[in-house]
Amino acid sequence: MAAESNLEQHFILRVQNAELAGKLRAWLRDKAAVDNISLVFDQCTNPRWGALTVDGVQHGVVLQDMPTVVESYKTLDDANLVKAADIGQVLLVIDPDMSDQQLPFESPDGVTPPMRKARARHFRPPINLPHAVMQDAVNDVVEMLSGRAPDGYTFHDVEEEFVVDPMTGEGRWQQVKPGKQRAAAVAAADASGAGGGRQQRVAKRKTKAAVSDEDEADFDGMTESE
Repeated sequence: MAAESNLEQHFILRVQNAELAGKLRAWLRDKAAVDNISLVFDQCTNPRWGALTVDGVQHGVVLQDMPTVVESYKTLDDANLVKAADIGQVLLVIDPDMSDQQLPFESPDGVTPPMRKARARHFRPPINLPHAVMQDAVNDVVEMLSGRAPDGYTFHDVEEEFVVDPMTGEGRWQQVKPGKQRAAAVAAADASGAGGGRQQRVAKRKTKAAVSDEDEADFDGMTESE
C-alpha cells in the first residue's frame, strides 16, 4: 500500500526457476510468515535491475514493461469482483543457470497463453511502402466508395446460399444459379398477397371447368357472392 495514497500498487512476479516458483507459491497459498526473503534494486547503475534473495540464495531480477495493461480484481464473498489496480509491469526472476542472458526491459509476452509473443505479433513496426503505392491504394478506395470499380477491375453481383450436405452434415457457401434465383423470386411473390390471389383464381377456373353446363349458373352466382 502506498504511503501517500490509498491506491494499491500491484505487479506480476514471474519466476523462471520451477523449484523457486513452487516454493513461493506454497508460501502464498499457506499465508506463511516468511522472514528469509528480500528484494532490492540497483539504484545507482540501473533501477530496473535487482536481486531477490530467498533462503540465502540470490536470484537476479529485471523489471519489464508488459505489452498491455492488465486489470486486477479482488473479492470478499467469492461472488462480487471489485477492480483493485492496473498492472503494467512484471518482475522477472531470472534462473541462476540463465543469469548471463541479456533480457530486454520490454516483456515479449503477456499474462495468458494467447498473449504469448504478443509484442511481436500485435505491435509490428509500421510497413514502409513507397508513396506512389499508398496513393494508388487511396485512389482505389475512393473509386469503390463512389460505386465505381478501380482500373483493371470489374464488379460482379454474386448471390450465395449455405448448402448442407445431407450425407456428411457439412455445409459450405455456394453460388446460386440464375434459374434458382428466378424460382426463389417466384416463391417469394407467391408468399405475398399477390401470389395467393393468383392461386385462388386458378383453383376457381379448374373447379368451373369440372362442373356441368346446367350447374354453371349456380357456380357463377357463388363466385359473385364470394
